[in-house]
Amino acid sequence: MPAAVLSVYNGLPGELGQRWPGWAGSAVRREAAARKLRIYNEDHLDLVAAAIDKCLGGGQVAADVRRFASRSPNLFRAVSDCIAVAYRQGCRRELRGASPAVARAFAQVVGESNIARKAAGLNARAWAAGPHFVSPFITARGALALDVIGPDRLDAEMVGEEVERVLWHLPRAQGGSFVLLDAEGWQYFDSQGAATGGNVGHSVGRCPVVPFSAFDGGDDFWATTAHNGLADATLTCGRLSALGLYSRQVGGFPLVTIFATLEGVPPGQVLGHPMLPLLLPETATVQVDDGRVITGEDYLSDFSAVASL
Repeated sequence: MPAAVLSVYNGLPGELGQRWPGWAGSAVRREAAARKLRIYNEDHLDLVAAAIDKCLGGGQVAADVRRFASRSPNLFRAVSDCIAVAYRQGCRRELRGASPAVARAFAQVVGESNIARKAAGLNARAWAAGPHFVSPFITARGALALDVIGPDRLDAEMVGEEVERVLWHLPRAQGGSFVLLDAEGWQYFDSQGAATGGNVGHSVGRCPVVPFSAFDGGDDFWATTAHNGLADATLTCGRLSALGLYSRQVGGFPLVTIFATLEGVPPGQVLGHPMLPLLLPETATVQVDDGRVITGEDYLSDFSAVASL
């Protein structure tokens, strides 16, 4: 299971489990988002390997094919980046009708948030895996910053389109702790669900977080199954690429069959050596079959067919 997904299905432990009893109910949805984000972020080599095993049934041949597995071509990322172009020219925000002084202050705050740098990636990942949640906060240096949390790490309680509160967990590399944000402030819990203190209040009057949705998911706000086909096609391309490279390695040359008696072959030679010549008796016959040669174009046409479906 990827590090971005918490391995808890029966609810959260400790006090946090009582504060957020519905966490387990979003596990399948979070895992679906994590799978798509891993492919988009090109962290899916093991998913390609699993696809190879599933197709070939495991065994030595599958192990040999896995040696040629790679993260390219990444159809999922290419399509996502081509479609999600809302902020390709940058992210601009302004206050209409504001005085010059207020407009300058607002522009400075927008610049501090680094939204111009984050917007394009946010748009693409939201299209790829579903709504991402954005929450502003003030850093220790007094600057405005943005928390951007993906649907693989977050659960939300909403009334209509209004967010009541959200809970997200940090990656295991950062301790796996939890953050609960509501209309009162930020509350922190360790990986065992125990409150750690250090809570921070705010005076916004509502939960200061907004979902960024790149498209309408219909009845499913989270768009749980959206683009699963594209993700599957990407893994298929990865499997075909590995199989094609393997096949070219073992079958990229004509099959040569030699008919001769071993007694007549001069001794001291390595039979079947891929580079050294082989001395044969005059009575030997050779048959060359180039019908087994698998060309690169054959597999490239497979990629094209998968991509066009």
